Amino acid sequence: AAFEACSGEVWTDYGQTQTVELLGFPEVGDDRAAVHARHGDPPFDERHDDIRTVYVRSGDIFVELSIAEPLESVDDEPSVSDQEFERIVAQALARLPT
Repeated sequence: AAFEACSGEVWTDYGQTQTVELLGFPEVGDDRAAVHARHGDPPFDERHDDIRTVYVRSGDIFVELSIAEPLESVDDEPSVSDQEFERIVAQALARLPT
């Protein structure tokens, strides 16, 4: 609910402009939230930090997996696609004890 309330908002924290948007994410674990955050100067057409994070609860285990990288322009694509990130998360969760 907290991420939903912040999705699409722009704010400044410690002198850095930030945004958070909810990501669609496959149903993994018992509960999950996936977000795409950017730190820099909107509209992020110059250098900015691109961060994708997924939080998953599976039983009594909580997992946070994140990929962060600097992008030089709005046209730059992250080196790891959303689909590859989803595969990494699924593979990591499959290794959790049951």
